Amino acid sequence: RLISLTSMALQVEASIPNAGGKLSYSGVFAKTDKFELQGETALDVENIQKFALMATGKQNAALPAASLSTKGILTWDGKKAAYQNLQMNINKEAAVLNGSATAELPAGANPAKIAIKMEADKQVDLDVLIPSLKPQGSQQKAATGFVPQKLALPMDVDFDVALTLGAVRLKGMEMSSGALSAVKAGKKIEGRAALSSDVTGRLDAEYSVDSAVSS
Repeated sequence: RLISLTSMALQVEASIPNAGGKLSYSGVFAKTDKFELQGETALDVENIQKFALMATGKQNAALPAASLSTKGILTWDGKKAAYQNLQMNINKEAAVLNGSATAELPAGANPAKIAIKMEADKQVDLDVLIPSLKPQGSQQKAATGFVPQKLALPMDVDFDVALTLGAVRLKGMEMSSGALSAVKAGKKIEGRAALSSDVTGRLDAEYSVDSAVSS
């Protein structure tokens, strides 16, 4: 919660032309020995790839060329950002997720730290979100087939991502539930994909990926 005797109301609406989007904020901000803010924040972009290119200056083909809408309560205390009551809609309801996200800026040469925890009640269509995914021929290969052998990141960042999915569609297979996780510390990304099907049962598959900062 943002508490300050010098707090002021702030409303902002800004366009993001290069990504075909807009940003809106309605809340308070305070400037004492550090800059703080808290308020309802919404982001809408037509293309995630173009938005990432604008934000980082680097192309990332691993991201989907899909639309993205988010809204929630954003808090910034000068060192850490928290996006609570977060609602995320990717590619017109191909994935509708609810949860939270935090980001901590690095001190010195240390990497930024991001934590994301999201849940989905509706079916998540991975075929739409990852159109480059090729058929794998088996459920186990399909569970981790979206994971590249090496991943180039636009910046040095550690992260902990956990997704709990009510249902998943993956290359024509209907899964009754799913869970995906990814943790990066250093250069290694490790995670797990868990899928459940009424036909083939449950599958847990772990994966490990090397990462590097793209030049």
